Amino acid sequence: FALVHGCRHGFEQLWFREVLPEIEVFGTEISPFAKAPFTIVMDFHEVKPEWHGRADFVYSNSLDHSYNATFAVQQWMKEVTREGFLILEHTIWHTKTYQAPKQKIDIYGDTLEGYKKLIREAGNFEVADVLKSPTRADELKAAFLFIRHKR
Repeated sequence: FALVHGCRHGFEQLWFREVLPEIEVFGTEISPFAKAPFTIVMDFHEVKPEWHGRADFVYSNSLDHSYNATFAVQQWMKEVTREGFLILEHTIWHTKTYQAPKQKIDIYGDTLEGYKKLIREAGNFEVADVLKSPTRADELKAAFLFIRHKR
């Protein structure tokens, strides 16, 4: 079982379901207009009791939409198994420099190093690895942070 938080149109959960058919993947999206398959309309800061410690992985490229990024990471890590990972996508668009001035959905922004610092300060978690995106353009500086519970 896995989760995609802030899934908007559902592309990520559909992709994960295609490449990992043995894993049930569901997305969360706060917009009441979310219509993508396998999407649950809810605030990604909330943890359903049945998800606590059950997700093999939680993925998000929407940490910048959080009203409290530290709290979001803490909540998402509650969903991850002891052996699982939180996977956060980071690009230049996740930094304050590239946020549109009138953009209302991008509340939090930071550098890749800022994301790493936030993870260290959020709780008993660690960045296990950072992988460069094999498919996103180099100018986006896209990377995936793999976060786990400290062992």
